[in-house]
Amino acid sequence: MSRWVRTLAMVVMIGAGTAIATPHSVIAASDEDPIALLIGLKGKVEVLPSGTKQTERAALGRGLMKGDRVNVAPGASATLFFNDGNVIELSEKSSIAVNGRPSKKAGVSSAAISADIFKSASRPIAAGSRETGLVALAPMRGSGDEEPIIRSPRRTDLLSDRPTLAWRAVDGATRYRITVSGDDGELWRRETNSTALPYPKEAQSLPRGVEMLWEIEALSDAGSLRQDATTIRVITTDDANHVNAQVASILETTGGDQQAASRYLAGSYLAGRGLYADAERQFQALSTMDPNAPGPHQALGGVYDAIGLKALATAEQKKAQALSREP
Repeated sequence: MSRWVRTLAMVVMIGAGTAIATPHSVIAASDEDPIALLIGLKGKVEVLPSGTKQTERAALGRGLMKGDRVNVAPGASATLFFNDGNVIELSEKSSIAVNGRPSKKAGVSSAAISADIFKSASRPIAAGSRETGLVALAPMRGSGDEEPIIRSPRRTDLLSDRPTLAWRAVDGATRYRITVSGDDGELWRRETNSTALPYPKEAQSLPRGVEMLWEIEALSDAGSLRQDATTIRVITTDDANHVNAQVASILETTGGDQQAASRYLAGSYLAGRGLYADAERQFQALSTMDPNAPGPHQALGGVYDAIGLKALATAEQKKAQALSREP
């Protein structure tokens, strides 16, 4: 069964008075994979699915199949990202049938980025553990019903080899002990009374391409309260250079980091590459750009669900639902 879905479950439409996207049925045949994705929306945009007569309100991240038609109302606009890397801007009062790469016409302008980005950006964020190897060596960290302590980075690949470490506060804790280690033993250890620790200046950087374990222990004057651990991996220099070049291409082609389409597509691409901490920053920026839009919260919920932060995922989904009901 194809991994594609007509609407990506992690995203919803951005804009006033919009509703949460509901996933459609999974497409069974690979030749029915989406041709394009809706990566930017403003105002009223509708989709007429192929073979139907009933239009549907468009949603950010929706997969567009061959024969689908996108209709843009007066004062609205839409951005489509095609599987060949072509980015199409639809202006107000325009309409286009999705049948491969469209030719230029009134109301349509185009630019191109790497088609490889489409594969990653289109990949739904799937829940499930990325923790293997070293994490199996760690002792049990509290009960399975408790929300994890570690906040970020968590179950993720990373671009930076000197990330800031963050966690949630534990009731009764007066300080926290942070340990970073690998197959060769402990890399460094620190204690702090804060809930975040910038990477220590004097500490050795995380090795690239190697799975590392970072652990946290919440302490009080009476002793240890709780522990948590997760694996992280900094991608190789070559991979990091490639990803950074792709993100730069996304931002350049879609209008810069002040555009919703840029932030959404960059975040989706990074999430598809397993770079969840970096994706989260893009979606957080998207949320700041439009705090009353449900879409960024739905996207953030997908990231949190993928890295095992179920309470945060649920909170973001509830925010998205509440915002989608507002007139």
